[in-house]
Amino acid sequence: MMTEGAKIIKVLEIIRIPQGKVFIKQTSAGTSEGLLSLDPGQEISGHNKPIFEELEQLRGESIIRIYEETSVIMEKKLMPGDKYTIPMNKTHTHLNPLDSPSVLMWKFHGNAMDIINLLRINYGQ
Repeated sequence: MMTEGAKIIKVLEIIRIPQGKVFIKQTSAGTSEGLLSLDPGQEISGHNKPIFEELEQLRGESIIRIYEETSVIMEKKLMPGDKYTIPMNKTHTHLNPLDSPSVLMWKFHGNAMDIINLLRINYGQ
């Protein structure tokens, strides 16, 4: 279980990645939910998903950059309580610009099983 302010989140699985941790709350063919904890100054490189990615910043700050080919076409700073939805198939990055951890709640609408399984294969314990 992970506590963030007034929110208590039960997690089924924790996957340590080089930039921090991914906490998986639930995953299915229709919806997947969890948390992304990024260590200070870390960034997850450009990636895209064929599904919508709903985000809510719980602690610290995040910067989301959306790309068109190699150019940044949008940059969104998220503060605690801010929400943002990344459109499907948009290449984007997640950055923690601070010297303290950043915690972002995520929810994927659609089948994200392949994405979750890749995390498990590449970084699972």
